[in-house]
Amino acid sequence: QRNEEWSQANDRIDWRSTWLYFNHNRKPTYNITNFKLNQLKSFKIKTLLNELPTHSLHHTLYPTIFQNTNCFHCGALDSSLHWLKCSNSTLLQYIINTGINNYINSTELDLSADQKANLINQLQHHEAFDA
Repeated sequence: QRNEEWSQANDRIDWRSTWLYFNHNRKPTYNITNFKLNQLKSFKIKTLLNELPTHSLHHTLYPTIFQNTNCFHCGALDSSLHWLKCSNSTLLQYIINTGINNYINSTELDLSADQKANLINQLQHHEAFDA
C-alpha cells in the first residue's frame, strides 16, 4: 500500500539526495554501524511514511487494545506530527527538556556537575524555546 503511494512520484524524486538525507550524507558503500545515526534514520523514514508510533497508528494496528486515537494531553486527534502542534505545550517542552538532558549527560564534556546543570538550565530556558 505505501509503495503505491510513492510510485506515482517515483520519477520526480531525486533518489540520490534522498539516500544521502536518510544516511547522513554517507555514501552507499559506508558500512559502519552507528546506533544513534540508525535511530535518526529510522525516525526520518517513519516520519516520511506516517508510521511514528502514535495513538492513531496503534489504534489502526490494535483497535481492541488502543480504543482511542486522541492525544492524552489535549484530546485532539493524534497524528505523526501532532507533537509539534499540540495545544498543550508541555508535551513539546518535555520532549525538548528530555533531549537536552540526555544529550548533555551522554556527551563527554570536561565540565563539573554544577557546570553541566547550569548548561542544561541555560539551554532549556533559551529564548528560542519561548512560545
